[in-house]
Formats: sequence, C-alpha cells, structure tokens
Amino acid sequence: MVSKTLLVIASVVAGARALAAGPAPVLFPAAEAREVCPDTRLRLTFDAPAALGEAGAVVVTDVADGAVVDRITIGNGPATQAIGGIEGFRYHPVMVDGADVTIHLRH
Repeated sequence: MVSKTLLVIASVVAGARALAAGPAPVLFPAAEAREVCPDTRLRLTFDAPAALGEAGAVVVTDVADGAVVDRITIGNGPATQAIGGIEGFRYHPVMVDGADVTIHLRH
C-alpha cells in the first residue's frame, strides 16, 4: 500500500527536547520516501539524547496539501486503540530512546 509522503513538523521538539541549535534530525522514513507502509512508525534521530517533555504536540502533515494527518498531544499519558478486534490496547504514541524519538501514529 502506498501512503502519501508525510512530513513531521518539528513541534515535536516542544515535547521531545533536542538541542535547538543543533542540526535538523534525520527522519525515517526519509522526507522523499515513496511507497511507505501507512502504519510505519516515524523516527527522528537527533545528534544528542532527547528527553520527553510534559507538554507540546507532534503534528504530522501531508506535504502535498498541508492537511494535518495526525496530532499527538504530549502529556496526555498512554493512548488506546483496538488491535485485532480487542478494544483498549494502551500504548505510548511518542517514545524516546537516547537520541531517537519514535512516533506511532493513530490509524
């Protein structure tokens, strides 16, 4: 399945502190990636360790038209969704591991 190319707006930095003076993070999938599975987790890799803050938002937009694809508010705790017909699966939509910030979008 082909998804639209997504762009992570760096308001994620409000929730995942990285050195603002440092270089832009490396994005996965890359900004020009094509034929990306629509449920691929997004990853930003900074040049220094990041830390999840208590407020802010991750906003993902479609680069073709600027439409908001998803908005994840930091500080709301775990999110829930149905998986395999089972309701109430809890997960953390934004996780930080060292310099990597992984974003799990809602469907």
